[in-house]
Amino acid sequence: MILGLIHTVQITLGILNTVCDEIIPEAELIQLLDEGFLRMLQHKPAPMAKARERLLRHIYCLEENEVDVILVVCSSLSSLVDKVKSKVNVPLVKIDEEMIKRAVECDGKIGILASHELAIDTIYLQIEDYARSIGVNPELKVFVEPNTLIAMNEGDIDRLGSVTRQRIEEIQSDVDILVLAQVSLSVAMHGVDIKKYRIPVLTSPQFAVEKCKSIVQGMS
Repeated sequence: MILGLIHTVQITLGILNTVCDEIIPEAELIQLLDEGFLRMLQHKPAPMAKARERLLRHIYCLEENEVDVILVVCSSLSSLVDKVKSKVNVPLVKIDEEMIKRAVECDGKIGILASHELAIDTIYLQIEDYARSIGVNPELKVFVEPNTLIAMNEGDIDRLGSVTRQRIEEIQSDVDILVLAQVSLSVAMHGVDIKKYRIPVLTSPQFAVEKCKSIVQGMS
């Protein structure tokens, strides 16, 4: 199995390496990092046509390397994936798609925690779209914690994890389930006993890699 991954921040490289080692240790990983992608999307208005073409260039590069499936790791790119699928010959997986399904199907008030508004906007719309597709209308509550972005930009993983865990503890009485909108926030859950929280706290990497694995197994 050859898995292609598209990243927009360095921190997610290590996170996905760890998750892939746990779930698909036999897989060969080909990883692309484009740190300028988020800067493009933060422009107002965002140049979405250029963003689609930029994503396609990365996908075509991975196709040339004969990957079996491509995981688009950045949640801010998830809205673009459906728009380019028809031009791609390899299965594409959005990092947060499976996590969103689990959250909506839990049937309760969903909290969304993110470092910045762009990540909130992206996942909020995806949750609404999926909920509508299965005929439910969950209540959503958003939380932005800018201190996690500061820690991430400084490369301080320990602080990123501690700030995120502190915010989770503050949030858990307000919602029935919590999704961490960005892969980077998932470091907060490494080695943590999930029973310490009153509510389920969902992170995207494990669900997404398991989806990639199932796709490839279905090909054989």
